[in-house]
Amino acid sequence: KIVHIPYKGGGPAQIALLRGQLDSATAALARRQAAAALDFRAIQQGNRPAVAMIFVEGPDGRVSTGTAFAVRPDATLVTARHVLTGEDGLQRPRRIAIQFSDSDQVWPARILRIAEDVDLAIVKVDNIIGNVPTIEAFNTRPDTLSAGGVVASIGFPVGRNLTAEATYGRGGIVQPLLSAGIISHVTNDHIEFQGYGSSGASGSPVFDATGAVIAVLFGGLRDSTHPTLLGVPSTAVQRLLASLPE
Repeated sequence: KIVHIPYKGGGPAQIALLRGQLDSATAALARRQAAAALDFRAIQQGNRPAVAMIFVEGPDGRVSTGTAFAVRPDATLVTARHVLTGEDGLQRPRRIAIQFSDSDQVWPARILRIAEDVDLAIVKVDNIIGNVPTIEAFNTRPDTLSAGGVVASIGFPVGRNLTAEATYGRGGIVQPLLSAGIISHVTNDHIEFQGYGSSGASGSPVFDATGAVIAVLFGGLRDSTHPTLLGVPSTAVQRLLASLPE
């Protein structure tokens, strides 16, 4: 698709407007190209059942939602730290609950570990009989990632409008969203990528084109020209999991 942007001359303000329109059109085209390069079906089939909505009831009784994903068959899940502790890191949840994708059952969960150096946390559901689905693999090699690489994330960016009714038992079935993105920058501390996200997406797994998790979504850059999301690299997730007792 060719995007035509009229130009009738003008000063710096008009030029800035045209540049913004061109940047938006270019970003939209790049996202479409990224989506075409991803095998959505394979990523969904291999990982969607492991992704869950996490409900957190704060001290004031309000319930917020985020995303978590199972990394061990015993219902050990990873999420973003601020989903549990709030943006200021001071919140102590009254209750935590987990609802897996395409399920109507809500399970009580507890905190296993909260990372001090990165925006990660681990929670666990204790009373599920049998094993739960887990994500297929981690990619812990940053050298395989570069700007322009395509990624996908599965999560619950729109959340649910719930209060304390997010109790343990059964509710409506929750269905996650899968979205595509493009890596813009990779460091040892975080991975930046252009894509769609909002508060409910915090804790979502971010996958490379092979379906392996490369990062956990934890935030975004508000002053960025394009929607830029931030993820904690999988290497940090593996370190946190290794700190758990066997």
